[in-house]
Amino acid sequence: MRRAPVANEADLIEPLKQVVRAILREGSRFRLWANSPAHRLYTIRTGGWWSNVWKFVTTSEIQWGHGREPRHPTHQVVFFNWPSSVILRIKFVVTGAEAMRPGLVAELDLRTDAATHPRGDRWARLDRLFSRLIEILQPDFGHVLLPGHPDIPDPPNSPECGWLTYLSHGELTRPLIVPPPSVALPFAAGLKIIAATTPDPDEYAAVAVAITELRRAIPLAG
Repeated sequence: MRRAPVANEADLIEPLKQVVRAILREGSRFRLWANSPAHRLYTIRTGGWWSNVWKFVTTSEIQWGHGREPRHPTHQVVFFNWPSSVILRIKFVVTGAEAMRPGLVAELDLRTDAATHPRGDRWARLDRLFSRLIEILQPDFGHVLLPGHPDIPDPPNSPECGWLTYLSHGELTRPLIVPPPSVALPFAAGLKIIAATTPDPDEYAAVAVAITELRRAIPLAG
């Protein structure tokens, strides 16, 4: 999540292309599609000299009277895989528009079952994709939620701790001392925190205690 609004929708075209490429790089099971404003289904292309990502960004405005209220983002882009093993949602507010939302919220929903990750590398894949989202979108904070994680407000207006957590330096009021078994690593413009390094957890319950201790330890701005 990034608090600052987007100056211009066109500013998200190249970052979103990079995000899509990162997802497609994970294999054919992660091929993405999207519906046009006329409800036609298109495959998302970013390869070679041609890309159609810009078409979806430049038609992403949510109009008044069609679900658009001040409590909603002003723009939304949704790409997905069929069957829905991947859903990428980018919700953002353009500077000057009336809205009571964070400036940008990126959500990547990914199934964690063996059918989606037949090589057994799902946790490495989650880490790779989370890290690329951080590098590309430069958020204030972000997290990876495992199955069974308690519901949190949408959008997250303050950082939430997950199996993986990212905090920019601006979110911390003092140096962070992470309680074991969690570990913190310098990453991008902040810290990437792993709630438990081994074994790879299957669900939230396996790391619930570590995440609870982490929430208590993090000194948050504001």
